[in-house]
Amino acid sequence: MKKIILILQFMILCSFMLATPVYAEEEDTYNPEYEESPSFFSGESVSPYIVIGAGAFIIILWILPGKKKKEKGGFIPEDNNKVEDQIIEHGIEREKEEVIELLDSSFDHVIQKYLPDKTEDDLLDDFYQIFIGIQKAWRDFDYRSLEKYCSSDLYGLYASELEKIKEMNCQNIMSDFQLVSSAIRGIEEKDGKVVADVYMCVSFKDYVLNLDTQEVIKGDKENAQQNKYDLEFIMYLDGTDTCPKCGKELTSRECSSCHTIVEKKKDCFILNQQGVMGK
Repeated sequence: MKKIILILQFMILCSFMLATPVYAEEEDTYNPEYEESPSFFSGESVSPYIVIGAGAFIIILWILPGKKKKEKGGFIPEDNNKVEDQIIEHGIEREKEEVIELLDSSFDHVIQKYLPDKTEDDLLDDFYQIFIGIQKAWRDFDYRSLEKYCSSDLYGLYASELEKIKEMNCQNIMSDFQLVSSAIRGIEEKDGKVVADVYMCVSFKDYVLNLDTQEVIKGDKENAQQNKYDLEFIMYLDGTDTCPKCGKELTSRECSSCHTIVEKKKDCFILNQQGVMGK
């Protein structure tokens, strides 16, 4: 607002200067015939255009730093509503160029190549349910459920860490889960698997409890916090829809008959890697 007022004052000053003759301190007097000429000055008079130009130059230099600062902070042009809506929808903290690239890369056609009945949104919902299932299984020391959601390598790592927590007689409590944002950043076929690179931001309470004293030794029991994850989900292209042990048809990775956990379940994604991007 201050800049606008200053510009208006400057414009009024310019109009006054153009309408009023200005003379240098010389013996020459004002000549009326000059009124019809482009300039209203005589002798060694000072041109108002020089003053106007200098003033305009100063105002431009004053305004430019503010504009640059706005662009550096992630300025989005008003005509780029599509990008702005995508940022609001997904809540992704990215530079404008990254969001534009994300918008131009729809994965529906890739997903339907492998899962004809799934859309990108459907798959993101599936990934979130897998993530929540893993967190709850970790909290409850539910090794079997943990194995259902993870690759064998990741499960081995998680099981080892859980054993250490049990030896300390502690429990990692997580609750009040809420999905803040998620996005598929890439899908590719690699080494006989479909690999999905996923960004996910989830809010939840997360703390470690000493079971002997019921004391919180790490984290915050009262307040939820947002955590950002870089997740890799995989689906085996040679997956099966029958249990390799008893031959019964599979409806999930755990056989309902013999309770065998089948890693290579057909049309089923599992978590293979989890990285924390920040809070």
